[in-house]
Amino acid sequence: MPTKLKLLAPLAAAASNYAGDLSAQSPAVETRARVAPIAVLGSDAEDRDRLAQLIGRSSTAGYLLRSSSSRTELLAPSPAGLSWALVPPELLVVHNSALPFSLNDGTLWAGRGTSGSVTAGARARVGNVHIVLAPTVAYSENADFPLPDPRVAPPVPPPRSPYFYPWRVHRNSIDLPLRFGPDPVRTVDFGQSALYVRHASLEAGLATENDWWGPGVRNAIVMSNHAPGFGHAFVRTARPVSTPLGAVSARYLLGTLTQSDYFATTTDGRRSLSALGITLEPRPFPELTVGFTRAVFAPVENAGETVQHLFDVFSSTGRPNAYPTEDFRQPPGRDQLLSLFARLVLPAAGFESYVEWARAEMPASVRDLLVAPNHTQGYTLGLQYARPVSRAGTLVRAQAEMTAVNQSTTYRVRPTGSFYTSRAVIQGYTQRGQVIGAAIGPGSSSQWLAADLVHERGSLGTFAGRIRWDDDSYYEIPRPQGNGLCKHDVTLYAGVRGTWRSRLGTAGATMAWGNRIYTFYQNFGPCFDNADHVDTRNATLTFTLSPAPR
Repeated sequence: MPTKLKLLAPLAAAASNYAGDLSAQSPAVETRARVAPIAVLGSDAEDRDRLAQLIGRSSTAGYLLRSSSSRTELLAPSPAGLSWALVPPELLVVHNSALPFSLNDGTLWAGRGTSGSVTAGARARVGNVHIVLAPTVAYSENADFPLPDPRVAPPVPPPRSPYFYPWRVHRNSIDLPLRFGPDPVRTVDFGQSALYVRHASLEAGLATENDWWGPGVRNAIVMSNHAPGFGHAFVRTARPVSTPLGAVSARYLLGTLTQSDYFATTTDGRRSLSALGITLEPRPFPELTVGFTRAVFAPVENAGETVQHLFDVFSSTGRPNAYPTEDFRQPPGRDQLLSLFARLVLPAAGFESYVEWARAEMPASVRDLLVAPNHTQGYTLGLQYARPVSRAGTLVRAQAEMTAVNQSTTYRVRPTGSFYTSRAVIQGYTQRGQVIGAAIGPGSSSQWLAADLVHERGSLGTFAGRIRWDDDSYYEIPRPQGNGLCKHDVTLYAGVRGTWRSRLGTAGATMAWGNRIYTFYQNFGPCFDNADHVDTRNATLTFTLSPAPR
């Protein structure tokens, strides 16, 4: 055997254990059993699909612009005209011992105590019409925990709720409650539901499902499943379209965002969201995917008014962040986010790297872009590596990712905003009180490392991470002598995780131990003295149960 083939043989053998269960290009599923799972974002099946791409067993086509319905195999057509199947339950349970800690949990907000959600329903197909009815039922115990001391939390003016995020009241405002009220939170919504028509290489329809845009594993800067889904209309490519430049995938959506119950204003807080994502796999470089996304949001009086913002994604929003920070009377208007990203996958080496670069403000001109390209920027850098370690098909995988959406150094010389907040749209870039983009939230940064052993029957691994919460507020809030924000609010955490796969499905568990240092910036002595500060240790236990992919 040639040397090169000998080196690739272990990867090929290991790859045979990891079929691309969620590939959008897979054949239509058989439904004799009348049970057909959907591809839930963040599930074990999706994680294995990405691993299969890494070792060359699954296609990367269309993966960087995805949602549950676009990555779910279609029901097979029926001679009777109607195909249908039940969607078995997808279960998520989270327990936090001391503080809320909830990342990319969709409808569920995991406050202190025990929280959980179940997504289940049914699917149907009539000709080219596809229906996924997969509502989510969620519950959060939402147990009490100490809110920030008034010495570090500016007073919240009425009619804002006492649970309102106190550091984002005026400029760079956002609907981001510290706690969703004093009582348990019960939610029922349409979850990962969609109704769409497929014709040739296009799909169009209505949905409430989450979308994930970009290459990140932990954080997607423009669109993720961190917040609940929102009602929207969409048009997207059903499969990559071949062009002279390469394979192109695209999706456009127009939806209506709603505010939480803990952001009191004179209106109901609805906003339009017009968003576009495009990816290209260049013909000469099939291992590379490059992409662009942009989202424009604006206040509306009602959901019907959203239609008037159909083409917002193609228009200018001006520069809301350039409004003087000393004047809080910014008139309502539009705001935006945009990003450029790339992902390189080398299956022969079992390696991938990726980057996403974003801006919260459009450059005023080419000159402005060249002088200060980092103004209002955010970014994600990541890599992943896998190789076989046994003839039984076990792989070892290493992952690393870092994200920063905190303000750039240009804040020293020009007015700047903060990611996901806005001076023109006071609720910011949120849905029901949670950020639609990166799970770490406004003005934050994070680093994450993980290593796993992965076998066809399960996985076992460990991870560690760091999140510095809303560092923009740390620099923006005045610091009284001896008090105020003089320490960064940082969470350090580490833990173990594992899954077990059987014919019935996949059970997963994660145990993380964290320490939130200077919780909510609370340090009450002189800034150089740590004698009177607040640290909070929090343990997070997560359990998932997913149906077996067909």
